[in-house]
Amino acid sequence: MRTFLAPFRILSMNRWLCLFWLCLAPVVWSQTDQEQNLAYQYLNQGDWAKALSFFERFHQQYPHKEEHFKAYIRCLKELNQSSRALDVAKKQERGFPKTALYKAYYYDLLLAEGDQRKAEKTWASWLKDLPPFVQAAEDWGNAFILLGHNQKAIEIYTFHRKKFGDDALIHYKLAEAYAAEGNYSALAQELIDVLDKSPAAFGQVQAALNNLLTEEGQNPINLAIKGALLRKIQSPGDHRNAQELLLWVYRQEGDFASAFVQARALDARYREQGARLMDLGRAAALVQEFSMADKCFDYVVDLGPGNAFYFEARAEKVSNLEAQLAWEGKLNGTELLALADAYRSLLKDLGGAPQSLPLQIRYAKLQAFYLDQPQKAREALDSLVQTGRGNAQNLAQAKLNLADVQLLLGDLWEPSLLYGQIEKAYPNLLEAQEAKFRNARLAYFRGEFPWAMTQVKVLKASTTKLIANDALRLSLLIQDNGGADSSYQALEIFSKAELAIYRKETNHAQLLLDSLKEAFPTHGLVAHSHWLRYEIAKEKQAYEQALSALETLLSFDKTHLLADDALLAAGKLLENQLSRPEQAMEKYRSLILDYPASIWTNEARKRYRLLRGDNKEMGF
Repeated sequence: MRTFLAPFRILSMNRWLCLFWLCLAPVVWSQTDQEQNLAYQYLNQGDWAKALSFFERFHQQYPHKEEHFKAYIRCLKELNQSSRALDVAKKQERGFPKTALYKAYYYDLLLAEGDQRKAEKTWASWLKDLPPFVQAAEDWGNAFILLGHNQKAIEIYTFHRKKFGDDALIHYKLAEAYAAEGNYSALAQELIDVLDKSPAAFGQVQAALNNLLTEEGQNPINLAIKGALLRKIQSPGDHRNAQELLLWVYRQEGDFASAFVQARALDARYREQGARLMDLGRAAALVQEFSMADKCFDYVVDLGPGNAFYFEARAEKVSNLEAQLAWEGKLNGTELLALADAYRSLLKDLGGAPQSLPLQIRYAKLQAFYLDQPQKAREALDSLVQTGRGNAQNLAQAKLNLADVQLLLGDLWEPSLLYGQIEKAYPNLLEAQEAKFRNARLAYFRGEFPWAMTQVKVLKASTTKLIANDALRLSLLIQDNGGADSSYQALEIFSKAELAIYRKETNHAQLLLDSLKEAFPTHGLVAHSHWLRYEIAKEKQAYEQALSALETLLSFDKTHLLADDALLAAGKLLENQLSRPEQAMEKYRSLILDYPASIWTNEARKRYRLLRGDNKEMGF
């Protein structure tokens, strides 16, 4: 019986031992966690002696844990026990010969002890035994870079490539090592050479270069990248990816002149019929590089009427000219007449083709608001709406402009119906949000301020910054200028003055603003009215007077609702009408620095950089 029961007694004892250790283990583990937290606390505080007492024990208990080893070595070095640290590292490297980190530490400590001869001899013996796997080379390289031995990482990668063959990962790792060394030329060359190994890696290479590039074309990194790309392009073979990257770099820098040359070369070589130049031209127009945009579109137009993009390029030329004149405040005089001629010529050649619809809509708007032909514009837009030609966006834009022209002609009710139809018929188009805002503005013009407030509250979260900004400002204008007794007498005069300016009745608007100042001399709208006085003076081409109105507005309060608008407008006047570029730069500079959240900050930055030229002393 005793013999028979023996196995069960042993099993029972083992069970009790297991239960004992299961109960005790959490206490032991908890204690270890507490000790580790305390050890790292000492380490972070620089109490090296106390930290050493912990990490020496941890390393002995868990010799395979790299974090404990690194902390242990650090404590020894900080306590000037480098000889002891070397012994520890030597033993660790021999105990774990496949772990790259310990090799890096042993090499580093040999150098620290001044034994460079042994360090290099040991290094050479290791390198001969470098495993053939690319992951091993990456591990070794990372370990040596961690300790600042970037050249050794470069040796590892180049040795692996020479002995075991090329691999895209080696290019990326060499690029990292060269980046740590500040060798931008070699860095760029490695990244670009990836494309020879793997053309499909274009996006990855572009992303890597994007992390390195700056906006300054003369920055050493940019110059190195462009130099490497040019060398690749000039070498034997078809290096289209390198050509594409060089064009992309020029565009990133905003160097549209160089981008044009590169795009033209690509277009001619690969017979792209101007598609690339069309894209470049639109990009240039967006950042007010109007002359370069025009040059791109001219290239496509010169390819002849048989080209697929011929009429599209002519339309973009007209659009670019209009945008330039609008930006420069020159939609008047001979420039305006030349623009109108360009519209009429293109529309005649298109002969009512579907692609002419957006042009017809824009030309009607030009007729109404700048060529003093609102009735003709109304008839043209009404005809487009009635025939229902074009896509949803064309029809929505035609209705928007028709409503605007009706308002210009004095109708305060029919436009509201049109705006409402757009909201209902095209809820998923941005034109629907624009229509909602314009309907709210129409209510404001009619003096229906509470209803206008209700409408713009929804639009303050609009998907477009411009609509959201306009909605917010109209909301604040009404909210801040209603009387304590819900009286809107001053605001009624102000809104009528705004409507008069919209209708080009500048003299009547001036009288209304004068009456506002006389009746409510201390009202907040008196300061706000200087923005309207600026618009009146600009319409009359009295540019000094317009600038004076803006300066007066800015003198009231830097936190004024229209302060950032006033700075941008003043900068544009000084740049385009008054030919004072230095003063214009100061206005743009103030807008960039004092109003970083403004929707006009990027606009001001573009203008500042264009006026600044090669002067790079500011960091934006």
